[in-house]
Amino acid sequence: MDVVALADLPRPVLEHEAATLKNEREALERELAWHREFNVKRALSTIARCIAEASVLNEHIALARQDLAVVEAGISSIELIANPALPRARRSSQQATSQRALQDGMVRRHVILGRMEELQKKVGLVFAEAGRTEAELERRRSFDFPKAVRRVLAIEAREAQLQHALEPSQRPAANDAA
Repeated sequence: MDVVALADLPRPVLEHEAATLKNEREALERELAWHREFNVKRALSTIARCIAEASVLNEHIALARQDLAVVEAGISSIELIANPALPRARRSSQQATSQRALQDGMVRRHVILGRMEELQKKVGLVFAEAGRTEAELERRRSFDFPKAVRRVLAIEAREAQLQHALEPSQRPAANDAA
């Protein structure tokens, strides 16, 4: 459509198109600015850091699992020692000692399980950060910068045409009443 044909369109149609184009242009300009400001080296460093952190955290989880296995083995052996087949005289003192050791073992197990849960949450956070960063890298990689620039220029040209058509001196008096 050329300027003459635009002048024949009702003002609300032209204003709607202008507003739509303005929104599209602003969105593209934000995307272009994000693309220009995105730091690939920083993103790659973030991913490398996340991998290193996850590795350390997983090592801590493995150590906690080893600690848990030792504690659970201790709990099992204490339960075997607290055997009611012992002579009555030894049973009560042995059972009291075993009961204290069993309670200590249960507390240690609870602490280790809590630590493991905390470490696993941290691993999840690190992986989430790495995932977000990878998504940003993919967003940057897939963005067609030259195409976006061409589209912004085309929108600006069309906005200029619309602005010219919307100028009061260019509109016939009959269309202003519509």
